[in-house]
Amino acid sequence: MGVDLRALADEDLMQIARRGDARAFEVIYERHAQAAFSLAYRIMGTRAGAEDVTQEAFLSIWRSGERYDRRRGSVRTWVLGIVHHRGID
Repeated sequence: MGVDLRALADEDLMQIARRGDARAFEVIYERHAQAAFSLAYRIMGTRAGAEDVTQEAFLSIWRSGERYDRRRGSVRTWVLGIVHHRGID
């Protein structure tokens, strides 16, 4: 019987996602995509632009999840920081 990933904290999910577990990444996405899109929309002003920024941000998170450092803040803060930087670039 497997672990219920939805019961884990974001920080624990990031550890699992770093090892290439797409299911753990999916839970992170489900938890933070709405906030990420909302921020991207406020920055970009269009739905299409916000969708692109959100997609690029989560792709970056998937590829470089090892950069997350729980000592520097929550996963949500890290995700929104990436969205912010992508949006203003």
